[in-house]
Amino acid sequence: DKYTGMAEAKSFSVGQRVQIKEKGHTGVIAFIGSTDFASGKWIGVNLDESLGKNDGTVKDRRYFECEQNHGIFVRQSQVVVIDDAQESAKLPKTTRTSGLRLPSSQSKSLRTPSPRPSPPTPRKGLTPEPEKEKPKEKVVEVEAVVSAPVSGVLGEESAGGGSAQDFKEKLLVLHSKRQADKTKLKELEKYKLLYQQMSEYKSKWSSSQSDLQQQLKISKKESKEALEAKENMENEMVELNEAVEMATLDKEMAEEKCETLQQEIEALKEKNEELTLDLEIIKSEINESGMEGAVTSAQTKQLEQQNVRLKEALVRLRDLSNQEKLETQALQKALEKQTASVKTLTALSEKLKVENVEAESMIDDLKDQLDAALGAEEMVEKLTDKNLDLEEKVQEKEETIADLEAMRERKSGSAG
Repeated sequence: DKYTGMAEAKSFSVGQRVQIKEKGHTGVIAFIGSTDFASGKWIGVNLDESLGKNDGTVKDRRYFECEQNHGIFVRQSQVVVIDDAQESAKLPKTTRTSGLRLPSSQSKSLRTPSPRPSPPTPRKGLTPEPEKEKPKEKVVEVEAVVSAPVSGVLGEESAGGGSAQDFKEKLLVLHSKRQADKTKLKELEKYKLLYQQMSEYKSKWSSSQSDLQQQLKISKKESKEALEAKENMENEMVELNEAVEMATLDKEMAEEKCETLQQEIEALKEKNEELTLDLEIIKSEINESGMEGAVTSAQTKQLEQQNVRLKEALVRLRDLSNQEKLETQALQKALEKQTASVKTLTALSEKLKVENVEAESMIDDLKDQLDAALGAEEMVEKLTDKNLDLEEKVQEKEETIADLEAMRERKSGSAG
């Protein structure tokens, strides 16, 4: 019977030989503790045969050493220590009625006449129902175990006398509790299914959360780069504005200087014309006066030299004027280029502002999704705790059923 030894102690140790209840596999405990792949306490078993799922390694982490397909992880409620079960079978059958005695008021209320329940089929003749769904296997087995002691005791009612009547009343109470246990078992199966769904939902949310975090990091990085580019553009715009102002001032100064040079050129032209007229007058006088004009030849030479110097000065002034014009034109072209660059940078700055606003809105959406994922993870943890509590309650009920079976065996022995 795979429910033999349900009442052994819950403490396990590495090296004990155990049997897995549902599958009937045997092996040695090689690991006890918490794991990374699921919460709670797990037991790693090194099976005698190649019926496991791993070699002691799950998700790239090794928990114990064993051959391939000889390792398996189970809960504490899924294993039975084989040595303890054998020793309990060899112990003398002593009476253990503590924990099953009813209060006097409840016992009196149960002694009132009530319709006798029809005895179910004995355990030896029980035909197992075909397995339709795997989650209902434990419920069918619990019903079979509890039905057998109830039918055996009810069949021995006439041989036991008054003690059999008390035992019958206790069994009726336990029968009602068994109905409640069936409800709890069904509820447990529902919670297990819900737990699996929430685990899948949690894994999906975890992957989605990691993707969202990566997108959030990328968005933050892009936002930071956009802000830095915006600051660089603003600095460049400030420098360009200063350069434009300096170019404008240089242009104004060049224009003023050009006007001054033009005025000087005009004045020198007028003076040159006057001197040319004076020279012509002097030459005509020399031609008319003859010898008397020789006296004034020195003056004429001086005037010619002065005229040459004036021409040279006039040429220099013209060259300076042309150079100033060229510089003015170059400054105008540079100013136009800088103006076009300022317009381009202004448009780029507006585009970066729009992208920054979009990145901030995306970051807010990602934060909201991250908060929703954290809330789903808390729900999964709560359901896990509730599932573990229900498993402990089921184990206690199974231990109670084992006690009832032992009591039935002792009662049948005493009646014989």
